[in-house]
Amino acid sequence: MNKTQSAKNLAITALFEQAKRQADRTALLIDGQAFSYREVADIAAGYARQLIALGINPGERVLMAMPDSIGFVGAFFGIMSVGAVAVPAAPGLSQQAAQHIIDKTDCKLALAATSSSLEALENCQLLFIDCQSRVPFPRDTADAPFEVVERSGDDLAYILFSSGSTGPAKGIPHRHIDLLHCAKAYADPVLKYQSDDVVLCVPKLSFGYALGCNLVFPLLSGSASILIEPVPTQEVLEHNARLQPPTIFIGQPRNLVAMLESGPDGPFNKLRLAVVAGEKLSPTLAQRWQEVFPGVPLLDGYGTTEANAIFISNTPDASKPGSLGKPLAGYEVQLLSGPEMTPVKDGETGELWFKGDSVCREYWQDPVATAERIRDGWVRTGDLFTRDQDGYYFLQGRRDDLLKVGCGDWVNPLSVEAEIQKVDKVAESVVVGHPDSDGVIQLKAFILLVEGTRPTRRIRDEILTTVSQAFEQTPSHHIKQIEFVSSLPRTSTGKLHRQKLKSHTQLEFAYQC
Repeated sequence: MNKTQSAKNLAITALFEQAKRQADRTALLIDGQAFSYREVADIAAGYARQLIALGINPGERVLMAMPDSIGFVGAFFGIMSVGAVAVPAAPGLSQQAAQHIIDKTDCKLALAATSSSLEALENCQLLFIDCQSRVPFPRDTADAPFEVVERSGDDLAYILFSSGSTGPAKGIPHRHIDLLHCAKAYADPVLKYQSDDVVLCVPKLSFGYALGCNLVFPLLSGSASILIEPVPTQEVLEHNARLQPPTIFIGQPRNLVAMLESGPDGPFNKLRLAVVAGEKLSPTLAQRWQEVFPGVPLLDGYGTTEANAIFISNTPDASKPGSLGKPLAGYEVQLLSGPEMTPVKDGETGELWFKGDSVCREYWQDPVATAERIRDGWVRTGDLFTRDQDGYYFLQGRRDDLLKVGCGDWVNPLSVEAEIQKVDKVAESVVVGHPDSDGVIQLKAFILLVEGTRPTRRIRDEILTTVSQAFEQTPSHHIKQIEFVSSLPRTSTGKLHRQKLKSHTQLEFAYQC
């Protein structure tokens, strides 16, 4: 799959060349409907011809407010085919968010699904698309001459936008070669896609993690991807798995709970590999996975939109429970701490910085964020890690998620959540700081139970007891309030949106000594 030595327009490398080699193989599966490599290439060419007719020139940006669909794939490669720059956006993009992206990137055109709520946009043409159609445009452009515009590997290909959980979303530019670097470092040696693989991925294609794992990497390897347009609830995931059993599952730890309930004889009985990222995988959940799916490796890893894909990962041959693995080839990682940002020793907590072949050089037209987060090629993540003597990395939470409670004690909510996850029937938990009646910040847990489980006093008491016993010597870590919820707030990329559950800032707390 490694094509980094001859990098060119990604549309050629990932799609058009592959369509020549394996025209009739299935590339995409959408609600049971199969699209061959040739058909996907033809649809992308149709989008390219329409973009040319609309006057889109090389280098210009085109917003894609489209769900995971044949339309998204056709538009993504069609935009790059004409030398323009794709700007994928999360499904359900709001008017305000769309205008922010357009203002940031100076998009000349916005392609939106007919189901979109977008209205007229300032300084940008808006075109609604039937994303399910194989022929979404008038046939008078179908026979127009078309040739893919030459691009080098270092030319700009697309701009991804962060989920913006702590402020306005930032544009993260990536080159045509970046996902090829990710394939060389991650897809080839870790996931090892095979031509007969079928990939089911929970994150949406507008998220860099899925853009690689569920589109470009499978195309490069000749395998097939399942695309899901609606919100990927467990019911939706199981429906799609029954239509076409996946061999590779890519999601988040919360997705595993219901998969374990369905068991090894359920719709995921063909799995050979499962991958999670985006949230911390509790050791308890990982152990349950090994018991129910003993022959299916469960790989946890870490990546960012700035890197475009995972760059720290466990592998089938080298993993350690509780860790996110080791840095992959082509990437450098360091843990820094203190005002002087000095390297920490093994076992000590530090903030993760990284650099590597696929990493963005800047935030799009945002010199302030670039100066704050990117220095000499190193990207500052805000995530806290420890590294053990064997070189494995362990996530300890985010700098801005640490809580100061009680008598000024610092609490890492992930450590408390890991204990809560040991309680049977708990699907997910989020621990935040919450003021009590005296204004003192104490720990509050939001609990999402396994589907079909009714909240009871027994479960509540078991959670309180489990946490208090685990932190017998540190009462500041004890849960004081519990609230059972039917859902948890998430960013557009599916990550927990802790800020929406927090009721205080680090400057608004009281002590009780």
